[in-house]
Amino acid sequence: MKKLMMFAAAVTIVGSAFAQCGDPDDADCALAYDVKLSVKTTVPDSKAGYVLPSHCGDPVTNAATCIRKTGKKTIQGFFYTCKCLCDEIENVTSWYLWDKKAKVGETMPASLSFHVIGRKKSDVEVYVTLSPGEDGVLNDGTLYLAGFGKWDTKNCRVKSASGNFAGQIAPPKCNDALSCDEAAAYICDPDSQTGGCALVADNTVDTVAFGTWSIKYSSSKSKKLAADASAYIDWLPDYL
Repeated sequence: MKKLMMFAAAVTIVGSAFAQCGDPDDADCALAYDVKLSVKTTVPDSKAGYVLPSHCGDPVTNAATCIRKTGKKTIQGFFYTCKCLCDEIENVTSWYLWDKKAKVGETMPASLSFHVIGRKKSDVEVYVTLSPGEDGVLNDGTLYLAGFGKWDTKNCRVKSASGNFAGQIAPPKCNDALSCDEAAAYICDPDSQTGGCALVADNTVDTVAFGTWSIKYSSSKSKKLAADASAYIDWLPDYL
């Protein structure tokens, strides 16, 4: 995968005016940021005897289901741009993210915007939209990030930012001997039980994802990219 990305990077640099990174005919420049998300979301749990039968395998000997329970994960990565205009990180359209424990990663669509604030113009307010895809670090959905950070007045760039996020994503999926279904939640259904309410399993409803996030300007990564536009490939895990 890395070899393909290296080839693509070389083609992009040679065949277009894509970037200043590593271009001797232009002012070498790059902005790279490290990313971390501490995520709380649901994870799948399969066990024989649950209410909702599995639709995969033998329904008699494999009459299990997949339910969701609380869980957490840590996602890390980076994003970069090969231009250093003061608003250039707003033009970045994807972040490279991975879950080191689960050994999964993805190039996630992203949209960031910020404003410089404060009497001394040294702070920033930041808003980010992330769109995780299927079978990546999270499932299909949208996350909304917001927070505050610091503005580097000398170099005219965002220095760092952090805050909270929340959103909804597709339900997690079991992948074991008992079940290969999406994880079910239980919906309160007052009409299914006379004089009260009953909990009905539903594996089609989205699940929640929330937590904290941070980005931080990386001087070392930025310098390496300024010299070599394909340097970022070495920072990716083998499974991305």
